[in-house]
Amino acid sequence: MYGSYGLVSAEKYHIDTLKGDAWGILALVDHFEGKYHPAIEKYKKSVLFYSKKNELNIALAYLNIGICFHQISQYDQSIKYCLLASRIFEDLGDDEDLSSTYTSIAVCFVFEGDYPKATYYNKKSLKIREKLKDNQLIAQSLNNIGFAFKKNNQPDSAIRYILKSTALYKKERDSSLLILPLQNLGSSWEMKGFLKTAKNYISRK
Repeated sequence: MYGSYGLVSAEKYHIDTLKGDAWGILALVDHFEGKYHPAIEKYKKSVLFYSKKNELNIALAYLNIGICFHQISQYDQSIKYCLLASRIFEDLGDDEDLSSTYTSIAVCFVFEGDYPKATYYNKKSLKIREKLKDNQLIAQSLNNIGFAFKKNNQPDSAIRYILKSTALYKKERDSSLLILPLQNLGSSWEMKGFLKTAKNYISRK
């Protein structure tokens, strides 16, 4: 409702930035309701109204378009728009959004079965998160890298990264954070033929 009202007001007064914001709000409504195709079109319209002064809004719109494409399993399009967003975030020095965008790109490559590229972008995300000193996000990136190595039939590398991940997660004192890393450790040891070790990790979940 507010997005529609804002759009009418923006149209009336010919204010492009407000038009972009209004389309963005309408896109978010569709996005959260799971209406990904209409959301994508509205995000694209929002970008048309933003000028170079609104680079952050443009980048966020591109990222949201990428997320929507991911939700409908169009991973090549998701990667395309996430890369557009990442270039702007990098120019703006927005490390937090840049690291999240790299992670989104990596996830798409996992779904496409391109595990080396997934590892590449997860490592780019990890480097930024280490600079930001966010241990929980660092642990997430380490686990993501380990998972990509596991999927690429490299269990030794997988175990090395996932063990680092679990060590950091244990410091957070939230056992739920350990569920995925322990599962990945178990399946990595299983790939190596160490079934007892695998069972030991999986049973800790």
